[in-house]
Amino acid sequence: MRPLVIGIGELLWDVFPEGRRLGGAPANFAFHVSRLGCRGAVVSRVGDDANGRDALAFLDRTGVDRSRVQVDPDLPTSTVDVTVDPEGRPTYRIHRPIAWDAIACPDALRSWAPEAAAICYGSLACRDPRSRESILAFLACAGRGCLRVLDINLRRDCWEPAGILALLGYCDVLKLNEDEFPVVADLCGLRPDLQALRAGLGLRLVALTLGERGSILCSEEERIEAPGLSVPVRDTVGAGDAFTAALVAGLVFGQDLRTLQRRATRLSAFVCTQAGATPETADFLRRDPHFR
Repeated sequence: MRPLVIGIGELLWDVFPEGRRLGGAPANFAFHVSRLGCRGAVVSRVGDDANGRDALAFLDRTGVDRSRVQVDPDLPTSTVDVTVDPEGRPTYRIHRPIAWDAIACPDALRSWAPEAAAICYGSLACRDPRSRESILAFLACAGRGCLRVLDINLRRDCWEPAGILALLGYCDVLKLNEDEFPVVADLCGLRPDLQALRAGLGLRLVALTLGERGSILCSEEERIEAPGLSVPVRDTVGAGDAFTAALVAGLVFGQDLRTLQRRATRLSAFVCTQAGATPETADFLRRDPHFR
């Protein structure tokens, strides 16, 4: 049986000038991890509208478990306007009000948490107290062997220090980028040093992504640096989520850090060559020798 790996948080449509694509970091994560041997699942909330029905249909079509995606009778499904600069870097404008600001955590959801091998969450869906309390309650119900992964994903005007510290208190693995790293270290009263951050928070692993320059993984035993790959960039939307998916799948399946870092680098680079965060990766994964 494939291990259950859950992304909890935002589920939305990224609206590009040329059309829309499914997005939201936890949904992107679940999509990619489902291609890597796991049973990928999303916990989120959509509206009772055409966008919501289309999002659920996409998840069904692509084999992502959406059995715990809630439908809000009043709030609409989230849409985000995305503009991409000539280097492929995106800018986002999130419309409000939206359904994933009101994720609930009923008993039926809490009872699912102990089944998870890993749960990935971020800060964006925690901007509203309703969703934040539900996500923290879900994490608190996870089993002792569950890997809790915080892909922090800081967005301007969508977080506050107390909320970030609460999220950090639940994670075993922290993934962040080079802009987020000094912010998080400062919030924790720690110097901007990966090993100091890992030890200070009692983490199993910290993953720092550096864009085209690669990434650094820091555990108690190892610090591993890997260069990025030079690829023709279509856009970078969702590349970090693909990296996280390969990282988590590797940890769940017991891969060594060098192997999972190499796979994460290659998958995220491939996503950069495609449009949107959830391109089909089956052919790429079959062709790439690092995934065999």
